[in-house]
Amino acid sequence: YSMSNKKDTEIVCPNCKHHFKFPSYSIIEANKDPELTQKVANLSLFRFKCPNCGDEGELMYPFIYTDDENKILLLFVPRTSNKTDTDDFDELASDCMAYKKGYLFRYVNDRNSFAEKLNVFYHNLDDRVIEVYKLVNHKHWNKIHPGFINAYLMNDRKKGLCFCLFDNKEDILIEPLDKDLYQNIKDTYFYDTNLRYRDLSVVDSQWALEYLAEFKKVS
Repeated sequence: YSMSNKKDTEIVCPNCKHHFKFPSYSIIEANKDPELTQKVANLSLFRFKCPNCGDEGELMYPFIYTDDENKILLLFVPRTSNKTDTDDFDELASDCMAYKKGYLFRYVNDRNSFAEKLNVFYHNLDDRVIEVYKLVNHKHWNKIHPGFINAYLMNDRKKGLCFCLFDNKEDILIEPLDKDLYQNIKDTYFYDTNLRYRDLSVVDSQWALEYLAEFKKVS
């Protein structure tokens, strides 16, 4: 696989209806293009600006992210993808997964989850522990930010690793990652490496709930 997977996608500006081209990628290889990898990490790769009126927007599309050095494979398929996009993408994803056997594989379907996975893996953390961490903190977070919907681990330039709590108004509250609590959760719930996990391709809040239920049964 190579960066020949780049193609131009036609965009119609939602503001002025101007048609223009926007570069997109079916495979992004972290080890071959550091600049592109950085744009993926901060999500700027998916932002566009209309050359006619200057209106800005975002285009999320299915792609595969691979890191051969760290043996990471992320499959990103946004919830808004249409059937044509996913049909064309499925065969490529299947071939890539077969080719990258032994890699840590995860499937994500929203932009913040994708950014979170990168923050987790590149800081040598375990995304399974992070998802349980969120469940453990849910009541605490709901008290200080009532009605929050989602929490994602982000890397703040000033505060370092922290959780961004989003509500339906897109208001954000930042809570630092408690490293002691992280380690405690890891030691408590993930000491048994022989515990059978369910499908690990998707590690999210639902996975964490099912894992904790399974953990309690065998403990």
